[in-house]
Amino acid sequence: MKSQLVNRWKTESGVLLAQQIRKTLMAGEPLEKIDGIEKNGYRLDLRGITLSELEDEQTIKAGEHQAIFKAGILKLKNNVFDAIDFSFSTISYAQIQKCKFSNCVFESVIAKELEISASDFIDCVFKKVNFYCSFMNKNIGSNSGSYVNCTFDEANLTETSFRFPTIKNCVFKNCKLSATNFDGSRFDNCKFIGKVDSPLFKGYSVYAVKSILWIFNRIDPKMYPNKMLNVDFSEAEMKGVSFSHGIDLTTCIFPKGDQYIFIKNLNGTMTNVRETIATEWEDDEQERGLRLIDNLFYDKRKQDQQMDFIDTLFTGNYDPEFDKIFFDLIKNNLRD
Repeated sequence: MKSQLVNRWKTESGVLLAQQIRKTLMAGEPLEKIDGIEKNGYRLDLRGITLSELEDEQTIKAGEHQAIFKAGILKLKNNVFDAIDFSFSTISYAQIQKCKFSNCVFESVIAKELEISASDFIDCVFKKVNFYCSFMNKNIGSNSGSYVNCTFDEANLTETSFRFPTIKNCVFKNCKLSATNFDGSRFDNCKFIGKVDSPLFKGYSVYAVKSILWIFNRIDPKMYPNKMLNVDFSEAEMKGVSFSHGIDLTTCIFPKGDQYIFIKNLNGTMTNVRETIATEWEDDEQERGLRLIDNLFYDKRKQDQQMDFIDTLFTGNYDPEFDKIFFDLIKNNLRD
């Protein structure tokens, strides 16, 4: 089925139609004006089409550091998409700015290194979409877009980066979340199911663009806090998840198990733990324990928040005996 959907765009008529679709989209005009687009059910059928591919790649060097910037052929701005099936399509490297997608289906879409900014996705399904290394809603001033009533099912969100979009009534099921930086994404009534391995959640956006040329669209990300309202992790297997920057976990629901620790009074607990390590532990164990407290479990990113949730599966020491002693100390010093 996938090959048939892709190959139909490689025929002479398919190539011409795809070119017309891209041209229409780039002009910000509705797809309904084009003759020849089929429907899958009630949705316009763009399944299998290649809408964007790499057009330009630049390497910028500054001293010992360098950054690679990639741009695709598709650049969308102020477009409105309603009831479209993008399944099996390719949209990698596209730039999507101030667009609105409603009731759209994205299944098995190749969407690597997208740059999405200030766009809204409502009632959309993202199933097995490869978003690897994409910007998932950068902000333009106070507008960081939204995801409302959306489902992310087995989506690859590895190394993706958010700013502070509204994420409301959404489900993340069996997604790849390694190094996913949700930044200050404003969660409301969402659910995570399956492995939740190493994403970052913050109480406000740290990476938002605060102004243009230090003059225009000035914003304070703390005015758009992530309140983590009714976020349900109860069916998740959590490992290496980071909560920081004043985040409020009061209404979150976390999984149960000996491998998890919910800390209600982070300051009181970690202050006692650190004092015990500093006064009662010795030599290498003391050094490792203090390093874990100061650089990971109670560093500057966490010192302005009341609560935290951690797992006991990994500390980077590769020493199960030490890990048990360390986490037992935290459990024995929990404060209300």
